[in-house]
Amino acid sequence: MGGVFWWEKWRRWRNQWGVATRSSAQGGAGGRGEDAAADYLAGTRNYRLIVRNWREAPYEIDLVLWDGPVLVFVEVRARNEHALVGGYDSLTRRKREALRRAGLAYLRQCRRRPAHFRFDMVEASLQEGRVGGLRHHENIAIFRKEDRVRPTGAPAGGTRP
Repeated sequence: MGGVFWWEKWRRWRNQWGVATRSSAQGGAGGRGEDAAADYLAGTRNYRLIVRNWREAPYEIDLVLWDGPVLVFVEVRARNEHALVGGYDSLTRRKREALRRAGLAYLRQCRRRPAHFRFDMVEASLQEGRVGGLRHHENIAIFRKEDRVRPTGAPAGGTRP
């Protein structure tokens, strides 16, 4: 019975079409943090959820949403309220580079690449296993200048008139 298993085909289809999945891959505290972040961004901030836990080996993005015309990649960091290192500070240079590559991998699979995209992070503070609070960090600089889309007809060198 050669070929690809049916669940692998389903996973590829789901990722290709951006079908939002409700369950978190991580489960537990991390899953509760992702649930709370998705509810906050889609409800309070009026973002439109595209997909949760997008994966294309070896990359993973927790949430992909639209904020108006801007595509937003979101990393959710769930931490105990008494943790010595907060979620924002836990984003090392290596993790930021991995998230940048994941974002670019997602953009490559899009039929039409959005003109604007950014990276956000949501810190979920856990208190006794429950999400006690959220902190939203918008537009964290992980993308490079060359990652951006150049408008059609713009000079390659970026010269001014």
